[in-house]
Amino acid sequence: MSYTNIKKVDIPSLFLSFLKLILFLYPLILSPLFAEEIILDRNSWMYLGKGWILTSATDPSLPAAKMDLPGNWTAAGYPIDHSVILKKEIIFRSCPEKILWIRTKEEVAAHQIFINDVPVLHSRTPGNSINESKPELLPALGYFHCEENKNLTIVWKASNFHHRRSGITGAPVIGAMNVMHDYIQYQQGRDYFFAGASLIMAFYHLGLYASRRKEFRFLLFHFLSLAIFLRIITT
Repeated sequence: MSYTNIKKVDIPSLFLSFLKLILFLYPLILSPLFAEEIILDRNSWMYLGKGWILTSATDPSLPAAKMDLPGNWTAAGYPIDHSVILKKEIIFRSCPEKILWIRTKEEVAAHQIFINDVPVLHSRTPGNSINESKPELLPALGYFHCEENKNLTIVWKASNFHHRRSGITGAPVIGAMNVMHDYIQYQQGRDYFFAGASLIMAFYHLGLYASRRKEFRFLLFHFLSLAIFLRIITT
């Protein structure tokens, strides 16, 4: 019996192809375990209205508008070089804990968050110019006291002079300590997995290019994978 027509299975290539497929389908197959809502434990709260009310912090002549997060205020007709105020009201039917935590992962907008006029979180201080507005570029964490059956007014002051479309990259999240811990652990685990997969593909395709110098597609994919890796570990 002849085995000349049986092709050998290239296990490393199959593995890398699988990683490519996972990375390509990531937005579809690995949706967050928690919905991108402002409250992580959705059994203990209710919204008062949808979206955020957007107003200008510097120009009172601009009308109020509604804005969903993530989003940019240029879509609502606001100039890019503006500081804004986002406002939302919520009410807790019951409090899972007396102290709740609030977290933002905002890389481009300097911001402060107030709950019932009490400052609970800040990432530097928003300003009215590029010299005054300095984003922290790191997640920020704060806490506040939960009160049942009482309206909580969340005011988010933000300024973004460092992105071509301005705006905010995500909504803040609120939850009890254990829920917030699980949320952060999930996000970090997801990021570590894709960072490792991207780095493996980067080195693999660099090795392919080293052995096949005429195949520039391997070099391009190396740089693409390396860029994805650097983007994940720096944000």
